[in-house]
Amino acid sequence: MGIDNAEIYVDGNEPPVADGSAMPFVDIIRQAGIVEQDAEKEFLVIDKDVVYQNGETTIVASKFDGFKIDAEIVYQHPFVKSQRYEIEITEESFIREIANARTFCFDYEIEMLKKSGLAKGGSLDNAVVIGMDKIYTKQNALRYPDEFVRHKILDIMETLISWVGL
Repeated sequence: MGIDNAEIYVDGNEPPVADGSAMPFVDIIRQAGIVEQDAEKEFLVIDKDVVYQNGETTIVASKFDGFKIDAEIVYQHPFVKSQRYEIEITEESFIREIANARTFCFDYEIEMLKKSGLAKGGSLDNAVVIGMDKIYTKQNALRYPDEFVRHKILDIMETLISWVGL
């Protein structure tokens, strides 16, 4: 959304889940409006590759004039399989291609999430649940054919923002 100076206060261990996507927050920001400030913007500049690895997860940040994410997920599940999506993030591409992608989980994860104190407000109103024989959503359809990898891109953006304080 082009915002680089905001304070957000969250009362709890997770942000409000809304519909499971970032679009309700996009709508709130649009309604509130953006105020230009008379201050220099600070940019995160990556001048050499940075690699993070944890188990089967690898994240590489490389030099690029802009902000691009190339993500791939691989699940041994017939409804997810392998999905890859690459996008140069601009306000317009974020709103059109990423913001509407909902969070998801596998049906077998629900009990563990609840025992961990997470997903307290989780329901088919705000998440996609992947079962062995069906994908469960309130609308009975995905918003994108590759909605799962698009939501992972949203997760990556959230993580970057919290790591570097953007």
